Amino acid sequence: MYLLLLILTTFNISYHSQDDCYLQYESISRGSYLSIHISSNQIILKTTPDDKGELIPISQYQWKQLIQKLNQINLENISKEEAPSKKRLYDGAAHAQLLIIKGGKHYQSQPFDHGHPPKGISSLVKAILTLSQTVE
Repeated sequence: MYLLLLILTTFNISYHSQDDCYLQYESISRGSYLSIHISSNQIILKTTPDDKGELIPISQYQWKQLIQKLNQINLENISKEEAPSKKRLYDGAAHAQLLIIKGGKHYQSQPFDHGHPPKGISSLVKAILTLSQTVE
């Protein structure tokens, strides 16, 4: 009985560690708001801060595409990467930021102009934005 419990517990831990990832992209300006929350089986889109969000299921293929992009990123360095443009500083673009939670650790980018992420996270941000537009 104890062996069965140990095996089930071990399986449960290893199963959750594969899905232990969460992505959040936010873009905010005076006149616009976009919040995208993505987990392994769903995406939540919010277009206003008070919005509860639209919950939309995503396929395993879509999730794997995001994970492939994520695995190309050095997570420890995303907070050090500088934005390629600074239009957000004078209201020329919305402020955007990416948060990745993986393995219980939080990795957050520096703020950047919406649509113009730092080079190191560019492919992941573009994939997130594309996914959010295709599932709407």
